[in-house]
Amino acid sequence: MSSVSSLGANWCVSIQYTKENLAEFLTELSAKGLHALTRPGHSSELVYVFVNDQTNRVPLIASQLKYVTDVVQVVDFETKSQRENLAKRLVKKPLMVSDADLQELSRVTGSPETALYFAYAKYYTRWLMVLALVGVAFRFFVSNPSGWEFNVSYTIIVMLWATCFVCSWKLKKRAEFSTLVQYSPSLDQLKPVSRSVFIKKLLFIPVALQFAACLIAFQFVCFLLEIFMTQIYQGPLASVLALTPTVLMAAYVPILTMVYDLVLQKLVSWENPADPVQSKLEKKFILTFLTSYMPLFITLFVYLPLGHHVNAQLETIALFCSNYNVPVLKSGFKVNTGRYQAQYFFFMVTGQVIALCVENLVPLAMSKAIPKLKGFDKPNSPVNLAETKMAKEYPEDLSIWKQASGSCLSTWGEFDVNATSNKLIIQFGYVSMFSCIWPLAALCCVVFNLLSLKLEIWRCLNKCVVKCSSNSNVAKISPRSLAPNKSGSIWDNVLNVILWISALVAPALVIMYKSPLNAGTTSALEKRDLWHLESVVKVDWRAVVIGAFVFEHLTFFCYLILGELVGRSDEDRAQRFVSAEKLEEPPHVDLTKVVKETATFMDAPPEGETIAASKAPQKTSDSASQAPIADVATASTSGFSRAKEAASPSQPVKTSTIQATKDVASPASQTSSSSSQVKNHNESSGSLTSPVAGATVPDTIPTSKNYHLRRNHPNSSSSTSQAIQSIDSSGKEKLELTSSNDTSSLKNSVPKVVATSPSDEAITSNQFVPAQLADTSKGHVANIMNGLPKGGHGHTDSPIPNDAVVEKNSDHLSEASSSAPSGNESQTIQTPRKVPEKASSVRTHSSKKKMKGVLSPLGKLKKKFP
Repeated sequence: MSSVSSLGANWCVSIQYTKENLAEFLTELSAKGLHALTRPGHSSELVYVFVNDQTNRVPLIASQLKYVTDVVQVVDFETKSQRENLAKRLVKKPLMVSDADLQELSRVTGSPETALYFAYAKYYTRWLMVLALVGVAFRFFVSNPSGWEFNVSYTIIVMLWATCFVCSWKLKKRAEFSTLVQYSPSLDQLKPVSRSVFIKKLLFIPVALQFAACLIAFQFVCFLLEIFMTQIYQGPLASVLALTPTVLMAAYVPILTMVYDLVLQKLVSWENPADPVQSKLEKKFILTFLTSYMPLFITLFVYLPLGHHVNAQLETIALFCSNYNVPVLKSGFKVNTGRYQAQYFFFMVTGQVIALCVENLVPLAMSKAIPKLKGFDKPNSPVNLAETKMAKEYPEDLSIWKQASGSCLSTWGEFDVNATSNKLIIQFGYVSMFSCIWPLAALCCVVFNLLSLKLEIWRCLNKCVVKCSSNSNVAKISPRSLAPNKSGSIWDNVLNVILWISALVAPALVIMYKSPLNAGTTSALEKRDLWHLESVVKVDWRAVVIGAFVFEHLTFFCYLILGELVGRSDEDRAQRFVSAEKLEEPPHVDLTKVVKETATFMDAPPEGETIAASKAPQKTSDSASQAPIADVATASTSGFSRAKEAASPSQPVKTSTIQATKDVASPASQTSSSSSQVKNHNESSGSLTSPVAGATVPDTIPTSKNYHLRRNHPNSSSSTSQAIQSIDSSGKEKLELTSSNDTSSLKNSVPKVVATSPSDEAITSNQFVPAQLADTSKGHVANIMNGLPKGGHGHTDSPIPNDAVVEKNSDHLSEASSSAPSGNESQTIQTPRKVPEKASSVRTHSSKKKMKGVLSPLGKLKKKFP
């Protein structure tokens, strides 16, 4: 591979460059059978590794390495155009996406998990529309102006709505949408929790309680500080100092979360669950839950019922503050009965507006400001220098490099499905638990969800990096056949927890703050004098607890009934699991040359010197067979050496027995079987210079003329490849294939049929085959058997005994399986016979005695030509 475009890379990994880091990362890719190329990064300390990974395993590999800074997806022009067109069409739609749009979204992004999130957002928003209509009816059509607040009927409807939504999504719609977008949970998500892992999960509870206690205690401190600044402090700058608790919370929560994440990482590593990501999400949700709902819990369950006790402590507070000359309220502290309404409005309206701005406007502004602040627009900036180097050394990869560097420097980041899902789950909790405070909350959520859905589609398809699902770690099962508790998503379990807590909180609020006169809290208190000296809640705590648990049990009973009704409609669960495909180890890819090539542009000389770019074609496992003949000869020589070393010491090979044969295959038959024959020939022989198949000969044939080649003469050549080249340079024929039919299929591989020049055969036959046996024609063999000369008349040479053994002073064994040319004829001999994989079918000994059962060469000729 000489370019990234020819590699077909779809991932770019930015790593901190050292030779050790690069070698380790390439080793990981090589073990997975992945091809890669390197290019300069947008900084001198970084290098880009472009990987061709159709199974999308690169993010998982990179997440385990600390020196990886960014992982971005490289999208081709066609896919990018499809994403842009789809984004325009979906953003212009009046309401929500259709099922066909979800399928196309899954296809162009390559992430069914992302498409499943949009399916959930669509389904949840549709259910919110139903509740929004009910909330508008209660808000504007109830006769009593304050009758919609903490309304019993509305609260019951909300709980039925939440129960139906959770049941229908978990038991039916999630499987349908998963099938629609072709999403399957990972194998790790479906693994059952072992006993040891479950015990370790239980041991995490004390750690979670400690961090929860730290967060709740600090929230109480900030809450008391806020009450003091807003209602007790009477000095200057009261409105400015009232922001102090908010600033403290904004600084404390990220610090506590960071410490919590460090501890969580150690505990999850010790726990060693099947899916670490799911384990981290379920543990991090504890802090998310407390951060989101605890302010309302404190106001509704602590401040309003117990706030009147502050009047009894005002004198003590005033005496303490007088020592520091701080003016405070000395009497008449009144509970702010509208505090919970302001808080809930902030979470439902103001908070969602801020979230939309943070997700969309802030990255857009940062993308404009950061290049100017960091000087990326200057000519001598690292980014521009790297781009200039790419344009000079790798111009064909410049467009892909720009896309990768733009994604690495982008302020939009990755489209996090878990973060967006977490946002909708928290919103569901606000609606199910606290919408009895303000029935229009569902309507506000519908409006913000529709707007947020459009912006998220725009970010997902145009700006953010989409995390693709790994095909190698996906369960081969039908989503419809999964049990509800095996859906593979942590958010389904979180929905159950939110529903259960809502079934306790919502009825408790109605029982606490709904007066018998069907009047709101504010209007009921205003009718009484000195109301601030009494508790707002006029109901006994035992009644609140009992009523909440009774309502929770009724909700749980409805959940079971609805679960059975919804689950009965889907009965095709007999075949739950489909047999998985056979797992095969990926082929190993040699990426050692990539490390050397990277050093050429990363270990660059100082400015002003020319950078030597390494543009040699990359040889991967797919094209490794394209090797010169000289290299193949060298490899064959090493193979012959290994074969020689593998010989048993107890059975040394000292002589060679020559087996002459009459069978010479026709060119057609030789061509059809050349591939299989030459494979065995290469495995059994040690050198490609052998003129006959099955013969194992030395690299240099020992004769009196090449004595200097065997005795390291100064003029000698030490390599087999040089010997072959010297033979070719003398005008002899080169190695070539015998059939043009096999050329197309074998053009990228080592030549399968080895044909030597006549001079080579003549030398070999003169050394290893007696002159009388050089001609294997029928007439010549018959003359020999009858004691006649070659022409059939006249005097003949001395006959060759049948038990003659040709003995050579060589450590190599040569087996002749094809005929040698007679006289001075020039004919190319090819070897049709298949050589056995063993060392030799006929073994010879150094002894000159005739062994029984061993035929002489002439005896074998008589046997073949009776």
